[in-house]
Amino acid sequence: MTPKELLNHVLPSDVPDLLGQLNWTLPPSDPPEAEPEIGTTARIAVVGQSGVGKKTLCNTLWGWNAVTANGEAVRRFGRLTLIDLPTEAGGAPELTAHLSDAQMIIYVLDAARPASESDFLWLSRLRALNLPVLAAANKVDLVEGAALKQSLAVLRQRLAVPVIPVSAINLYQVHHQFLPAVLKAFPETAEALAGEIAGLRRRVAGQMTVRAAVSSVFFSLRAERDPDQQDVALLVSLQMRLMRRIGMLYGYRPRGGHGRELVLMLALRFLFRRALWLAGRYPLARAWMLNGTLALVTTMLVGRFAVIYYSASLPGWLRWL
Repeated sequence: MTPKELLNHVLPSDVPDLLGQLNWTLPPSDPPEAEPEIGTTARIAVVGQSGVGKKTLCNTLWGWNAVTANGEAVRRFGRLTLIDLPTEAGGAPELTAHLSDAQMIIYVLDAARPASESDFLWLSRLRALNLPVLAAANKVDLVEGAALKQSLAVLRQRLAVPVIPVSAINLYQVHHQFLPAVLKAFPETAEALAGEIAGLRRRVAGQMTVRAAVSSVFFSLRAERDPDQQDVALLVSLQMRLMRRIGMLYGYRPRGGHGRELVLMLALRFLFRRALWLAGRYPLARAWMLNGTLALVTTMLVGRFAVIYYSASLPGWLRWL
């Protein structure tokens, strides 16, 4: 007897149908499928001339002194690429080749001194790559308030890119002012940054969960009349994709999860059936309202569980999921 026949014999009649909707079979009936591409492997390039504070900014982002001076012009640290630019913007054309896989470029300059012609030329060259570019005006702690406002105004007018002030030696300012400003300017870089900066993961996971919860409401609306249709499987797929993407933020590969899919499918079918029963018993409780609420709440719970699952030490029986 094959595993699939055994499953049909042991479990209730509707459970194999659920497994079919989830495209899940027990090994060795079918060969394992390739894992879907989830999350991002994009890089963030931190570039600038010597002495502007690139290494200090990266160390503060990580929370420890991971980068030390070693004379190399290009260094890769996980998803961060650190590049020392020469003074002459027309030189070293090979440096721009290291930016081909960058999702965003952070150009660090010294706010304590006027921007040089080389800064303007390098930023013009970087903007020509058709990549998101922002300027981090470092060492703002060395500039007085009035002079700083004037300097930032001039930079924003001339550089034609977002300019974010920062003091790379100030841990609180980097994590609570600089990073939120970066995410506001380029929200599409959130996953790449959170994958490298541990202090950003919970915030980005929360944003991903809210977006997924809103999307889940639309998946649930079509289940108003029939909770057994394919839309329940689509809702489960959305929630599992959310959990795997959050796992990517914490450095886990997106694999497995069949136990979670099965538990969620059974739970959602039961809840949607109860929602239809309540809608029939209480006329004021519309089925689409109950289904939307269930989808929203369960997706928020899945996102919250994913953060705990990947960031905390859990019992072995729970890790089976």
